[in-house]
Amino acid sequence: MSSPQPTYTPCIAIHAGAGYHSPSSESALQTLLCQALTTAISLLRSPLPNNTALQAVTTALRILEDSPLTNAGTGSNLSLAGTVECDASIMDGSDGSFGAVGAVSGLKNPVMGAKEVMEGDRKGVGLLGRVMPMVLCGEGARVFCEDRGIECVDPEDLVTEEARRRWEKYVQHFEDAKRGASDRKRPLAVDTPTSSSSSSKRPRASLPLDIQESLLNDTIGAVAMDSTGTIISAVSSGGIALKYPGRIGEAACYGAGVWALNPNNDISPQIGIGISVSGTGEQIMRTLVAKDCAEVLNDPALTTTDVPNFLRRFVEEHFLKQKVLGRYDERNVGFIVLRVDPGGGGEEGTEEEMEDGTKVDEVENADTNSGESVSCEIWYAHTTQSFSVGWMSAGDRKPTVKMSRKRRSKHLVIEGRPL
Repeated sequence: MSSPQPTYTPCIAIHAGAGYHSPSSESALQTLLCQALTTAISLLRSPLPNNTALQAVTTALRILEDSPLTNAGTGSNLSLAGTVECDASIMDGSDGSFGAVGAVSGLKNPVMGAKEVMEGDRKGVGLLGRVMPMVLCGEGARVFCEDRGIECVDPEDLVTEEARRRWEKYVQHFEDAKRGASDRKRPLAVDTPTSSSSSSKRPRASLPLDIQESLLNDTIGAVAMDSTGTIISAVSSGGIALKYPGRIGEAACYGAGVWALNPNNDISPQIGIGISVSGTGEQIMRTLVAKDCAEVLNDPALTTTDVPNFLRRFVEEHFLKQKVLGRYDERNVGFIVLRVDPGGGGEEGTEEEMEDGTKVDEVENADTNSGESVSCEIWYAHTTQSFSVGWMSAGDRKPTVKMSRKRRSKHLVIEGRPL
C-alpha cells in the first residue's frame, strides 16, 4: 500500500521592492498589495484548471505592474534617454523551466512576456531542432511577444507624468555633476539610497530629500504554491533610475532574481523553495542571490529555528562581505522565501524574538486531510531601509501586508512565519 501523499494548502507571497518607501505612499501601496493577494488567492481556491500557481503569480504581478505606485510596467523609472525599459523573469519549480525578457519597451505586462519565453524553454527545441531561448532582450523580445499575442502598447503609454517629473530632476542633477557645477558627486544607481554597515568609508553625497522620497524601488515579485505543490517564482522591474538604455538587471538574469523548486523534487527528497529578489541588480547578479540562497535552505534537516541563522550567515557572508562587491558604496538586497517541507520540518512553539532581533513564529502547519504534516513558511530579509511584503494562504480570511523598516542600529532584517 502506497504512503499517503501530502495535500498542499495553496498560498502566495509578494513584494513591492526593497529600497526606500516614503511613509506618504505606504497606505496606498498596502492597499495595492491586498488587491493583488486577494485576486491571486481567489484563483488558487478555484477548481482546475484555473487554480495554478502560474496563473496566481502572473495575475498578482500584472496588478502590480499596472499600478504607477510600483517600479514595473506602467510608471517605471525612466532610462537616461527618458524611456521605459523593463526586465522580468519567471521560473517553474516542477521542471526548472525559466523565461525572461530584458530591456524591453512597449510591453504592457513584462511578466507575461517572461511567461511566454518560459513556455518555449519548457519545450526545449523548436522547428528544425533549434534550441528555444531562455532570455530575449530589446526589440527582439517585443516582436517575439507581439507575435504570440502578448499585449504591446506605445512605449509612451507606460510613461506617467510623475515618472517624467522625477526623470527631469534626476537629469538636471546628473548634468550638474557632469559639468562640475556641483561638488556633490551622486551615484547613478539612485534607486537604492540606503546605506548599511558594510558600506565603504569613501565619502559620498546624498540626493536632496525630496528626490529621495520620490524614489521608486527595484524589482517587484511573487512566489506561489498551488494544491499540487507546484511552486512558481517571478520578478518584474523597471530598473534603476537614469540607467543606460539597454541595461539589464537581476530581473532578467537566471539564478539572480528568482528560483523555484517543488517539494519532493529530484534534487532534495523533501524541500520545496520559491525565492524572489529585489535590490541593486548589478550586485545581485554578481552573487546569484536566488539560486545560492535556495541551495542553502534546501536541507530537510533545517528546523524553523535554524532558518534565520542560515539566512543571516548567507546574507552577511555571501552578499555584504563579498569582495566582488567592494566597488560599491552600498550593498542592497531584499528577498522573500517560500519554504515547504512535506515532512513537517517546523517545530511547534510560539513567536519569539531572538537575540539578534530576528522574529520567528514557530508553528507547524499540519494538513489533516492528507494525514501528512506539511510545514510551509514565509521568510523575508533585507539590508535596505524598507521592504514592502505581503502574503496569504487559501485558509486565510484576509491577506497580511507589511512595510518592514530597518532600524538604524541594524544592518539586516530577517523575519519569518508559517503560512
